[in-house]
Amino acid sequence: MYHRMRQVLVKEASKENIQLRQSYKRKSKLAFIKQGRYFHAKQSKRANKETKRLKTYLGSVKRDIERKVENPNERLKSLLEISERILTQSKNSKNKI
Repeated sequence: MYHRMRQVLVKEASKENIQLRQSYKRKSKLAFIKQGRYFHAKQSKRANKETKRLKTYLGSVKRDIERKVENPNERLKSLLEISERILTQSKNSKNKI
C-alpha cells in the first residue's frame, strides 16, 4: 500500500511540475519486492523491516510535496490526506484504507 501511494503521489507531483528531492522509485520497488519475498519465506522480521522502509519513503515524499506546495489543488490535497491516513493508521484503527 505504501509503495502504490508513493507512486501515485510522485506521478501527481510531476503533473504539477513539482521538483521532488528524491522519488525513491528504484529503492521503493526493490524494498517492495524484498518485502514480498521475505513474507513468502516466512521471514517476518526482515519483511517488517522492508515495510517500515516503504513507509519511510512514502512519508518523505509526502513531506517534500507539502513543503513545496502552499495551496495544493483538490486532487493533490485529497491524495495527501489519504497518504496521511495510511501513515497514521494502525492494526486496530477503525475505517482503514
